[in-house]
Amino acid sequence: MKKKKIILNGPKMINPPESKLYRPKINYLKVIVFVISHFVACEIPLVVFLCINDSVNLIDFISLQIYILPLSFLMFLVTLRYTLMWFIRLYQRYAKSETRLRCHMTPSCSEYSILALKKYGVLRGVPKMIGRFKRCSYPGSIDYP
Repeated sequence: MKKKKIILNGPKMINPPESKLYRPKINYLKVIVFVISHFVACEIPLVVFLCINDSVNLIDFISLQIYILPLSFLMFLVTLRYTLMWFIRLYQRYAKSETRLRCHMTPSCSEYSILALKKYGVLRGVPKMIGRFKRCSYPGSIDYP
C-alpha cells in the first residue's frame, strides 16, 4: 500500500501511519454495583429511621433529611465523576474510527476529559473539558490538564 504524499507549503511530507485507537473494555457489573452502593449509602439511613420509629411526624422526617442531604450530595458528586468517565469510555469503545480520529490535539478530547475528571473532580474538571472542546481545532497541539 502506497503512502499518500501531502504538500504543505514547502517540502513534501509523508502522512504518519494512522494512530491506533484505544478501545477500553466496559465492565457493566462494576457500574451496576456502583449505582446500587450509592443508593444503599444514601437511602439506608432513611429506611432505618422510618423502621425504628413507629410514628414519624413531619418534623422528625425533615430533620433527618437535613442530615442526609449533604451525604447524598457528596455521594452524587462522587458518582457523577465516575458516571461521566464511564460514558466517555462507552464513547471510546463504540464510536466510529472516523469520528474519533478527527481530533487534532494530543491527547484526544475524550482522553483529556478522563484526565481532567481524575485530576480535578467534577466541579473543576467539567469546565476544563468544555474549554478544551472549544479549543479543539486544526492545527492541533499538545495540551494536558
